[in-house]
Amino acid sequence: MFEKEILEGFRAQYKCALLSKLKTTDGSYRKLLEERTRCSVDVLTLTQGDATLNQLVQGYIDSVNDVHDKETDVLYLQGVKDCLGVLKLLGAL
Repeated sequence: MFEKEILEGFRAQYKCALLSKLKTTDGSYRKLLEERTRCSVDVLTLTQGDATLNQLVQGYIDSVNDVHDKETDVLYLQGVKDCLGVLKLLGAL
């Protein structure tokens, strides 16, 4: 469990820096972010005045984000494990 905590801390430390770099170097990523922002504004506009609908939509968005975050964490940690396994097979570790 200690190793997982170290890897999670490492991932969290560099995530913001990597995404910031991606924003400046990848036009398609920037477009995706702009589209997400536009959609968010549209959804907020559509649900304005209906607290129940707004809460339902916000709950859905939060759950989608939580699932995405969990999947990203699992894939990142598995990638690190796979990389270490390959390095061991090559005798580099």
